[in-house]
Amino acid sequence: MPIDPIFWLIAAIGFLVLEGVTFSMVSIWFAAGSAAALLSCLFWPSFRVQAVVFIAVSILCLLALKPLCARLRKPP
Repeated sequence: MPIDPIFWLIAAIGFLVLEGVTFSMVSIWFAAGSAAALLSCLFWPSFRVQAVVFIAVSILCLLALKPLCARLRKPP
């Protein structure tokens, strides 16, 4: 059963709105994962592949960019 690309688009927009409201730098990584899953939806109709892409990209972005964001948010 293929997942409609609208689902991933709504998820990405929802995570971006949540990030805009909270400014906690947590949900932005899930927005990036949703965008990657949206792109993978165009090539692989399997939800499992899309979910793995979502989880992998979210975790990679979190691990790669969270320390940078923490360093930039420190007061001088």
